Amino acid sequence: MVQVIAPVLPLEVDIFDVNLYRAANPDLANLSNAQAFAHFQSTGIDEGRTFSFIFDFDFYRQANPDLANRNNRELFAHFEAFGLDEGRNASAFYDREFYRQSILDTNATFFTDNFNTTDSFNRQLAQDFVTRLNAGLTVPSTGGGTTQINPSPYIDIQFYLNNNSDLREANFTARQALEHLKLVGVNENRIFSLIFNSEFYLENNQDLLNAGLTSLQGLEHFEIQGIEEGRRPSLLFDTAFYRDNNLDLRERGLDNRELVNHFLLTGLPDEGRLSSVYFDPNGIDSLLLNVTPPTNDDGNADGGQQTFPADNLLEPKRRWATPVNGVLTYSFVTEASAFLYEGTESGVGEVSDRIKNNVRQVMAEYNKILPFDVVEVPDRPPNVGQIRILFSDGPNYAYAYEPGLGVGGDVHLSRDFENDPNQAFSSNPGTLGYETLIHEIGHALGLKHPNNYPGADLNPTETIGEQMPFLPLFRDNNTNTVMTSSNNLVGVGASTPMPYDVRALQFLYGFSDSNSGNNLYSFDGSNFIGVKQTIWDAGGIDTLDFSGLPTNESYFFDLNEGGQNTARSALNGSTYITETLVVDENGELAVDQNQQLVVERNGPFATNSYTTAIAFGVTIENLIGTPVNDEILGNNADNIIAGGDGADLITGSKGNDTLTGGAGSDTFVLAATDGGDIITDFTNEVDLIGLSSLQFEDLLIQGGSDTTIRLRATGEVLAILVGVPEVAIARDDFTLV
Repeated sequence: MVQVIAPVLPLEVDIFDVNLYRAANPDLANLSNAQAFAHFQSTGIDEGRTFSFIFDFDFYRQANPDLANRNNRELFAHFEAFGLDEGRNASAFYDREFYRQSILDTNATFFTDNFNTTDSFNRQLAQDFVTRLNAGLTVPSTGGGTTQINPSPYIDIQFYLNNNSDLREANFTARQALEHLKLVGVNENRIFSLIFNSEFYLENNQDLLNAGLTSLQGLEHFEIQGIEEGRRPSLLFDTAFYRDNNLDLRERGLDNRELVNHFLLTGLPDEGRLSSVYFDPNGIDSLLLNVTPPTNDDGNADGGQQTFPADNLLEPKRRWATPVNGVLTYSFVTEASAFLYEGTESGVGEVSDRIKNNVRQVMAEYNKILPFDVVEVPDRPPNVGQIRILFSDGPNYAYAYEPGLGVGGDVHLSRDFENDPNQAFSSNPGTLGYETLIHEIGHALGLKHPNNYPGADLNPTETIGEQMPFLPLFRDNNTNTVMTSSNNLVGVGASTPMPYDVRALQFLYGFSDSNSGNNLYSFDGSNFIGVKQTIWDAGGIDTLDFSGLPTNESYFFDLNEGGQNTARSALNGSTYITETLVVDENGELAVDQNQQLVVERNGPFATNSYTTAIAFGVTIENLIGTPVNDEILGNNADNIIAGGDGADLITGSKGNDTLTGGAGSDTFVLAATDGGDIITDFTNEVDLIGLSSLQFEDLLIQGGSDTTIRLRATGEVLAILVGVPEVAIARDDFTLV
């Protein structure tokens, strides 16, 4: 008997996606499957048309400079004959190694059970991806059941669906979601990844912005070369941070691509490692409300055992469906529209003009940090704002409904406190009343309380119910979040959303490009002393100028993400006692023998009386100090820091910083691996060099007209003292800090 061997089909038969081909090429929309494939073979290849998630002509050419001069047909022929087997990636939507490792992590015997040893492994893998994508991209797990996997470390299909309710509600399949992302979603700056954010990437890489790259081209640029260059791809992931803060990974010598894969496959799901200063899953998720409440292992909602929250963080959250660059509206219920209000509250009425102006100021602050426009509209039912502000008899003080239809997003205020200068909603920034407006509008945007509080003024249906995880109590204060209890309003009230609020909302809705130019932030007593606020800045070369601050204080300045900038007297200058409700072992609120809720008091905890905080994800490059004593801490950028007069303690931290102490006895702090600083005005016998985790014997001092300070063991340059001869520098110019 003669054995019949099936012919090996051309690669395009295996990876050609006819639905994608028609969707990407509207002029071919009416072709049958056979006609579409014939068109591709005869014409589409030469024209470089989109036909597959695995292969993209431009991506393959850019990723492989040795093929730059080949035409499209030659390019695809190379991929078919050589590139696939060589493991060359050919698309931003399929990463061969990540897909392979994801399957192995889910099912260790998958390939030995399902692949043969005679055919190309990479070709079988590509065939498996195409087949599995059409079936939902799930893989049988070793322990039973199935697990959804992703085609690339930069694309999370379920995360994309969770963050885009229009697609989720349309019941998009995995294949439909990936098609939508490729053809539409990336360039609409939709959220699709923990690792990559197109808008952030372009805004923070001026060369790419100047080159006019689209968001899709930005994704391709990062995958091909940006990751190799160490460019940061998003607020949530910082390759340098992940390497520097995980010694075991650094010692293993993982490259940037391997670090990304490690975080997604092991570091986040199994070990709970942080991937940036910004990405604190517990801090973010403690402010967000799941569409479906999380359960513990016993099936109890909000179970008492608090586990690492990364799994919950990736679940769908309560939010408005407003897209990036879209519009979210708000309005004020009027006397004319009040009688049409559809809620159950009585006494519905219009708030005062002073309250309206405060709300407008608050909305302007939220507008800065959100990736869409927050716009006031007239309140003329049925045409009203998505968020509505009104008086009613419903709240004891104030409450708001979470995002949604009908009364969703409505903010209810009591009339009973307008004669109290601290509690009135018409009062100035810094009061409880003003911060409460920020707090309630935060609820209307989708934020929740970070803990269970006794007497929380919830709305009648308790739709702002508290879910774990909870914020650690020592962080639960209005220096970090306006969503805290009024008991934890410490010092002055916040006049803007605070750093944890900014971070949670941007995780929920996306990166904001506000303040993306070269900005100068100048401070004096009126906008700094007694003010609690947050700076959001999306990019550019920026400067904080504190030279106008009063001279009857000394100051602490920190340029890092989440950094606090305040007077010494206000730094941890106030304390608070927290009150929280106790959750029992069944996940229920605990009650005492009299059936009263059990309240637990903890503290005292300290936080700043007032502060100007830098939001997470913000890089401020430069700082001008005050005429008095300052302690200044730089960040990882190349900072230019001028201390001004006074005895200043200046730490440039990482980066090649330019430091000027100014008049007075200044100390410049140096440490290994912090970069080489230029100190412009070191004055012998007046200024000092502070050594952090170093001894004088560790140094090598060299120079002519300028003195260079190096590490003796490695030759690393720590600092250059401009205009200072080597002979002027001795042991007594150094101090330990």
